[in-house]
Amino acid sequence: MPDVSASSRRILAVFLPNLPTDRLHRRRTGASWLSRPSAAPERDTPPLAVWARHANLHRLEAVDERARARGLVPGLPVADARARVPELDLVERDRDGEAETLAAIADWCDRFTPLVGLDEAFDDRSGLFLDVTGVAHLFGGEDRLAADVVRNLSTHGFTARAALAGTPACARALARQGETDVVVLPPGEEAIALSPLPLAAIDPDGERVARLARLGLARLGDLLALPRAGLARRFGADLLDRVDAAVGRFDRPISPRLPPPVLVVERRLAEPILSIYDVTTVLHALAAGLAETLERRGEGLRSAEAAIWRVDGDVRRFRIGLGRPTRDPDRLLALFGERLRALGDDTDLGFGIDLVRLSALSTCRDDPTQIDLSGDDRAHLAFDHLVDRLGARLGARRITRPVPLARHLPESTAAPVPAASDEGRAAARAWAREPGPAEDEPPARPLRLLARPEPIDTLAALPDGPPLRFRWRRVLYEIDRAEGPERLAAEWWRLPLGHGPERALLLAPGTVSNLPEDLDPPETRLALEAATRDYFRVEARDGRRFWIFRAGLFGRETSRPRWFLQGLFA
Repeated sequence: MPDVSASSRRILAVFLPNLPTDRLHRRRTGASWLSRPSAAPERDTPPLAVWARHANLHRLEAVDERARARGLVPGLPVADARARVPELDLVERDRDGEAETLAAIADWCDRFTPLVGLDEAFDDRSGLFLDVTGVAHLFGGEDRLAADVVRNLSTHGFTARAALAGTPACARALARQGETDVVVLPPGEEAIALSPLPLAAIDPDGERVARLARLGLARLGDLLALPRAGLARRFGADLLDRVDAAVGRFDRPISPRLPPPVLVVERRLAEPILSIYDVTTVLHALAAGLAETLERRGEGLRSAEAAIWRVDGDVRRFRIGLGRPTRDPDRLLALFGERLRALGDDTDLGFGIDLVRLSALSTCRDDPTQIDLSGDDRAHLAFDHLVDRLGARLGARRITRPVPLARHLPESTAAPVPAASDEGRAAARAWAREPGPAEDEPPARPLRLLARPEPIDTLAALPDGPPLRFRWRRVLYEIDRAEGPERLAAEWWRLPLGHGPERALLLAPGTVSNLPEDLDPPETRLALEAATRDYFRVEARDGRRFWIFRAGLFGRETSRPRWFLQGLFA
C-alpha cells in the first residue's frame, strides 16, 4: 500500500447508535445478516429495549425509536422503564451476536476499501473505520461515498451516521456527536471542528472527563487553549496523545481487521450476475490482469483470495495457497474452481453478484528457472499442482509433508507441515537427498509407524533376546525369524533435570513394567522416552513383518522389561 502522510489521510467513521435494537428488529422480520428485511415492523409492535447488568442493577443499554418517543433513554433502570412503559419489550444484551453483525457489516464495507477496522475505543463497540485515502473518486467523491454508506445501511435496516475527516479520532467524534447523518470535513480543519465538542467524544475515561469538568474544562477547545505541560503533569500524557491524534498533530493509523493485500484487482458490475460460470469468467479476466502486474514486478503468487459481494450484502471469500509461485491465470482459476466445488450448495448467489475482487495476499520472486537437460520438468510441476488442488479442496493445512527433525527416537524424527509451505517444499528436497537402502537389502525401519508405540504381550526364552511369540490387538503371532537388536539410548539432554544420568531413579524396578496401557499421561510418556530401547525386526509365520522393541535394560533399568510394537513392514 502507498505511504500516505497524516495530512493527506482520509478516514471514514461509521457509527451505528441503535445496533442492539436494529439487529433484533431485523431478526424478527426474517432478515439475516445484511439482507433487506422482508417485512416492516407492525404498528402495534411494542417498544423495544435492550438491558444489561451493571453491578447489582439492571439498566437499559439501547432503545428503539418507539421507546425513545415514550421517554426511555439508555442508562435508565429497568424497573423505572417498566413503570413508565408497562408493555415494553425487554431483551438481554447479546454482545456476541452484535459482534457477528458488526463483522458482517465490516465485510460489506470492504467493497469500498480493503482497510476496514473496528472502533474498539468505546465499550459499545458499535463503530467502524474505513481508510478511504485515494479511493473516494471511484465512488463520485467523498460526499457521495459517505452518503452511499449511510443510505445502504439504512436500506438494510440499520440506523447509521458517518463522518469523514483526516484522523480516526476526529471522524469518530463527529460521527458520534454530530447532529447530521453525514459529515465531510475538509482537510486541515480538525481542530476547528473538534473545539465545540465535549471531551467524552475522544476520551472514554469517564473519571478523567469528570475531573476536567469540575475544573471548568468541558470541551476540547478548552484543552487546546491551555499549556500542555500542566495538563500532562495533572492528567497524564495519554490525554495529550489523544488530543494530538484527533487534531492531526501525529498519525495514528487504523488497525484493519484483515491483513492488507499486496495487490488488488476488482470488477464492479453494472448488472448482477447469477451463475458460478459468470463468476469464474470474471475471475479469469481479473487473474489475467493481475498476471501482467506480477510479471512486471518479477513476482508470483503464493496465496490469493477471491471475494464476491452479493446484492443483499452477503460476502463470500475463497482463499488458496500455492506450493510454487505462479502467475498462470488458468491455474488460479482451476484452484478457485476446486474451492467453489468444495462448498457445493453453500455457493448460493442470492439475487446476484455485483462485485468480484481478486487479491494477492502474498507474493515472492518468480524468476525463470533452469530446467533439466531433457527439458522435461512436468513430473515436479504435476506433483505441485496436485498438492495445490488438494489444498484448495480440502484445506491447505490438511495436506502435509513430514519435516525431518534432529531426533533419534523413531516417533520424533519427523513432524508434519503444510505441503504447500516453504518449509514443506524444503522438507521434500531434504528427504529426496536421503540415501535409500541397497537394492537387495530390506529396509532397516518400516515406512509405516504407528501414531504411538502400542504395548504387546510377549513370551521370550531369554530376558534379553527376541520373543518367541507376541499378542497384539488380541491376535497371537508366532515368530519365525528375528533380527536385532538395534539399541537406541534415551535422549537424556531433552529430559527434565534429574532424569539424565540418573535415569535409574525414574526407571526403578517395575517402572517400565507397570506402564499403563494408555500412553497419554505425561509421566508415562516421559518414562518410555527415558528408557533404553532394543529394536528387533521380526517375521511371523504367516509372513507379516513387524518392528518391536523392548523398553528398559534387564537388571539395570528394570527387572521386567515391557515390549511395544511401533511399526509394520510392507
